[in-house]
Amino acid sequence: LFSRMKKTPVDLSGEVRASYIVLGKFSGSDDIPQELMVSIKKPSLLFWNIFWATVRLRGINWLVSLKDVKGFAVYKCNWKTGVHRRVKMDHQGTNDLHRLLLAYKSWWSPSRIGHGWAVWIHKTINDTSGNPRIHPDGEALSIEVVLGWSKFRIAVVILLPTLLSLIIGIWFNSRNWSDLSTIQTAWGIASYIATAG
Repeated sequence: LFSRMKKTPVDLSGEVRASYIVLGKFSGSDDIPQELMVSIKKPSLLFWNIFWATVRLRGINWLVSLKDVKGFAVYKCNWKTGVHRRVKMDHQGTNDLHRLLLAYKSWWSPSRIGHGWAVWIHKTINDTSGNPRIHPDGEALSIEVVLGWSKFRIAVVILLPTLLSLIIGIWFNSRNWSDLSTIQTAWGIASYIATAG
């Protein structure tokens, strides 16, 4: 069980002068994550830092991928041996990570929310250390970025060719609304775009 996740961000208060967060993304083929350590200089901008870290972890494929961040999990990273193990969490820990995801996914959150989560990460995940290599046993906790299918991106990929064909069909047909050959050409082009997409 995950014993350090007992306090929620609402319970925590305090200043975080300099902190960090280690994010990792596991590939489907092995248990070695691609990791990135992000310095949190302004705790109020925590979610902005997490967003850009996930973009950097995913690379340029982020633009065309049909997947999006669907959750967070915790894993232990032993920097001495290079072993990474997922941590089995209790109900409270799972709820905390779900609330972190909801705060991350919200369109806007006040700076106090980002600051509260930065304090929570500093005290709970980082165990108030300023460096992940400070632990004598070499084990530090990291946050796994879990990717899943994005309904919004899939809908855009499906609807974009249809909308594009309608727009081009109407635009081409607007040249001459009464000419039969223009109408046939316009909607022939539009149907080709819809089936090609």
